[in-house]
Amino acid sequence: MRFFMPKFLWTLLPLWALLPVVWYVIEKKASNQLARFAASPLLKLILRGGDPADIAARRRTRFVFGLLAMLFAIIALARPQLGVREEAMPTEGLDMVVLLDVSNSMLTEDVVPSRLKKAKHVVRNFIDRLNGDRVGIVAFAGSAYPAVPLTTDYDFVKQTLDVLDESSVANQGTDLRKGLEVARDLLIRGGMNDDEDPAHQQSKGDESSRIIVIVSDGESHEGEEAKIAGSLREQGIRVFSIGVGSLKGGPIPLRDQSGYMRGYKKDSSGGMVLTKLEWTARRARADA
Repeated sequence: MRFFMPKFLWTLLPLWALLPVVWYVIEKKASNQLARFAASPLLKLILRGGDPADIAARRRTRFVFGLLAMLFAIIALARPQLGVREEAMPTEGLDMVVLLDVSNSMLTEDVVPSRLKKAKHVVRNFIDRLNGDRVGIVAFAGSAYPAVPLTTDYDFVKQTLDVLDESSVANQGTDLRKGLEVARDLLIRGGMNDDEDPAHQQSKGDESSRIIVIVSDGESHEGEEAKIAGSLREQGIRVFSIGVGSLKGGPIPLRDQSGYMRGYKKDSSGGMVLTKLEWTARRARADA
């Protein structure tokens, strides 16, 4: 047996230390009250309970039962636990990786409040509709990394999603190919350790549909994502794309750590950098 919250057991020490004092005070007070009321021979005649010794015995019984009730209440607060049982809960559903663009262009405010914040809102609402599906998140810009492995802990996924921003990835830019590679590896591995049986990993991955959902403004500075399209098709991974931004576009704001505007991003010639939703390119990549 173990206790989940053993700190409550420490309250037993002062309880047992004060027990003799409490019992003495109760007995002394009861005896004095009876003595002031009438002499001992007369008490036997006028008390409904009879002999004062019997009354004291019943008083001791009530005290003991009260003490036991307090003892069991403290033990219950400590939450005793006994035994361990493991139970397999088979689930069926999608294995899905959200490939979230956190490049600087996602800071553009051509949608309210910004592309990145809007993308997080869309993904969060999407996760709220899931039931039994495993979901992971890969953040990408000039490089990519798995921010959340495949899991059904949707609260953890949303908490991690909230803290992702343009500083989450060391290299800026937009390399969709690297993001797709990391997302593909995450789906094939299925959230398991690398030292597990590869054959078991493959069979496990075939049991459910596997998809990648790209959430991005569509820009890709490298343009090499077509090279991985064949690999994704062969492994049965479907790719969907959600575009965030406007066709008109806008400048990329530069803010300090406090969130105050310091200006807009400019190119090497001093001109303002404008970015817009590259929807045609994003749709062509998803079709491929």
